[in-house]
Amino acid sequence: MLRHVQRVIGARFDDIAPIRSVTRVRCPVLLVHGEDDDMVPFDDALRLLAAGQNGRVQLLALPGRHDPTEALQTESPQLLAFLISSLGRRPQTPAGAAGD
Repeated sequence: MLRHVQRVIGARFDDIAPIRSVTRVRCPVLLVHGEDDDMVPFDDALRLLAAGQNGRVQLLALPGRHDPTEALQTESPQLLAFLISSLGRRPQTPAGAAGD
């Protein structure tokens, strides 16, 4: 069955596995993972982080389980900081805002 699926998708599972892909990625990666996730163990995120220690992979550990929706509401500053640093830009102050 697995060989059939690999043939259909045109890739071997070993070649596209996250633990392998994260070593080849060239863009910044932010792993966001619940510390008490019962679907995908938190240790998997730690393994990806360790495998991707090329300066491009970061981990944002959130309290909670698999669905990070609630926890992400308080983490927007960290998410924004990651996006800004990944783009290599400083945040711009909107016209008319304080500091203009």
